[in-house]
Amino acid sequence: MAHDRELRDNRLRWRIAIALGAAYIGLCLFGYVGTGVKAWWHTFTFNWERDHAPKQEQPSQSIPAPLAPLPELSPSTNFSPPAQPQDPDQIRREQEAKKKHDQDIYFAKLDVDRYQRAVEHGQTLIPELETKIADPNVSITDRRQLESYRDFQQKELTKNKENLRYAEEHLRSLEAEQ
Repeated sequence: MAHDRELRDNRLRWRIAIALGAAYIGLCLFGYVGTGVKAWWHTFTFNWERDHAPKQEQPSQSIPAPLAPLPELSPSTNFSPPAQPQDPDQIRREQEAKKKHDQDIYFAKLDVDRYQRAVEHGQTLIPELETKIADPNVSITDRRQLESYRDFQQKELTKNKENLRYAEEHLRSLEAEQ
């Protein structure tokens, strides 16, 4: 009787093991098929959007160019004939150059701001690390990690100070060009 019970338990264990193995293989196949379907769907939608997107038309060349600003006349100045109108391409190039210069100034100011914040962060973080290193309750391994992190932050602070100096010089040179 005990032997029959052990045989039934053993058969049940094997059935459970086979069912778990089949479930594992089924889940693996489900994941594999799911990632394949996902990749196919992304490719399909990308191609669909690319092929069926509305085409943007190029602006026609018949649009008149903006007129050059007229010189202001004051009563004390003698009337002189207006200067020759500039080439529309020349005006467009000048406007693009001014726009690019303004963007360069904007990005230079962003760089200066970013490096200033990085320097301030380094200048506040390094003293905090120094106080943690000086704490007698810190373990030796933690102290070594803090020291290496402090050294890294000091190198980064030096690099950020140099980058800040360069960004400020660059900004000054761009503003001087105006």
